[in-house]
Amino acid sequence: MNKLIYTFVLIAAVLYRPVRAQESGPVILSLNQAISYAQGQSITALQNETTKENRFWAYQSFRSNLYPRLVLSGVAPEFNRSFSGVTQPDGTTLYQPVTINNSSLQLDVSQNLPWTGGQVFIGTRLNRFDDFDRDTRLYNSSPLFIGLSQPLFQYNGLKWGQKIEPLKYEESVRQFKEEEARIAVQVCRRYFDLLRAEINLDIAENNLKNNDTLFRIAETRFELGRISKSDLLQLQLAAVTAQKDVAQAKLDRNIAALELKTFLGWEGDSLDAVLPTAMDYLNVNPELALVEARANRADPVAFRRRLLEAEEEVAMAKGQTGPQANLEASLGFSGTDESFGGAYQNTIDQQGVRLGFTIPILDWGRADARVKTALANQKLVEYTVQQDEINFDQNVIQLAERFNLLQTQIEFYKQGDELAAERYQISYDRYLLGDLSITDLMIALGEKDRARRDYLGALRDYWEAYYRLQLFTLYDFRTQQKR
Repeated sequence: MNKLIYTFVLIAAVLYRPVRAQESGPVILSLNQAISYAQGQSITALQNETTKENRFWAYQSFRSNLYPRLVLSGVAPEFNRSFSGVTQPDGTTLYQPVTINNSSLQLDVSQNLPWTGGQVFIGTRLNRFDDFDRDTRLYNSSPLFIGLSQPLFQYNGLKWGQKIEPLKYEESVRQFKEEEARIAVQVCRRYFDLLRAEINLDIAENNLKNNDTLFRIAETRFELGRISKSDLLQLQLAAVTAQKDVAQAKLDRNIAALELKTFLGWEGDSLDAVLPTAMDYLNVNPELALVEARANRADPVAFRRRLLEAEEEVAMAKGQTGPQANLEASLGFSGTDESFGGAYQNTIDQQGVRLGFTIPILDWGRADARVKTALANQKLVEYTVQQDEINFDQNVIQLAERFNLLQTQIEFYKQGDELAAERYQISYDRYLLGDLSITDLMIALGEKDRARRDYLGALRDYWEAYYRLQLFTLYDFRTQQKR
């Protein structure tokens, strides 16, 4: 039986695509194939891909703020026909009909200044005014103007964005890889759930077959007076229990297969799992695992981001609660004329400067409280990040050590399974020969079933620890490559 299972594993490792056990039978899917399929086709994988795309475009949206922006704007036309009040020399108001149109066109190039939080711009503008009642037309042009808008003593969001947004994007890239590795862990759990259900079904069916045989033999022996009524009833009870176990095992197997198919996004034929064996001994150096985890995981990037965000909150509290000012300055040319060309020929210089400011005089300690709250939160984040870094390192080291320990134990569980199966077969043969009591036979049966399940549980822990190690390090220790 073990040689047959080993043969299936070798075939599954070579073939990438699932193969059918029979023309109309279920599809045999190895653990590696199930993981590969889920990472490409499952709903979880598609959600992960969509999340990655959303975060990419969010980062591109931020980066666009760092480049020049070219904008064409205008109004054409703004027609107005109404009565307008005109103040007369004697102070009275006389409403006169007016029919006018205002049109404008402006082209601007602006550039944000991340290091100061300001903005520089350069542009050109043309306005046209039509008075249809008086048959007049005027053009007003600004062939060229440049300007600066600069907040003073204020929070510079673009500056902090340059520090934090790249970290967010790098974090999202690593999280995408982590989600791929997490899919492997989730598939591994469901795959072994199916294996456990299939092995339980196999155990139950074998026990039912053996118990039926033993019960028929016991009936003959009872008629000959060689066994007691109690032994006969015990075997009859075992046979009835085995029937019940088979029914429950079939239900559990169908449920486990459905859960695996649903997670994989598998449509069509039913699935069969094949028992994976342990790899050749793989020594995982905990220090190497820690180095790779720090280099590849999203957590270290998130630690830096959280510290910067706490620092940003302090800068925001200080910038939004203290004195604030805004400087606006522009320089250019302007002209007006009844003709289009004249508006560009008869130009004069134009300058503009505006400095607005706000200085809090009395706020009852509100500004100071905001700053101190931000500073206290910054300290809390620093302490929390320190603890999270310690926990992160411990988890990686413990997981590497646990995997190494499971590797050394897996062979013992395998030997225990083989020995228990051999012992039961000997006990079964001895009972048929009348050389063993029914109690000893039931003990051997229980030990066989328990050893089989223990071996499967050890394999499950082994493979789950391996894929969790990949999740925590994003490193494949078999190929010695980053994921």
